Amino acid sequence: FKTIMQESATAANDKHRAFLDKVPILNSLSTMEKMQLADALKVKTYKAGDNIIKEGDDGDDFFIVEEGEVVCTKNKAGVEVEVSPKLGAGNFF
Repeated sequence: FKTIMQESATAANDKHRAFLDKVPILNSLSTMEKMQLADALKVKTYKAGDNIIKEGDDGDDFFIVEEGEVVCTKNKAGVEVEVSPKLGAGNFF
């Protein structure tokens, strides 16, 4: 069982490292730094229309879009207005 869990964790870590190699802002990191970052990643999945973060929330998290699309909006006079281009795989906020 322990071996199965270790193999599963290693496979997930390899997938995360491969993904991080495709994120331009992380190009200056060494292989070791990317490995450490991959170890620390927590995958979160959101459904279409979910709010990920809103103005006024603590900004303690760094999000990297793995797949799909993120729309950044701001409420202006009761209307949600897009405030940046849509974010896709490899983009961050």
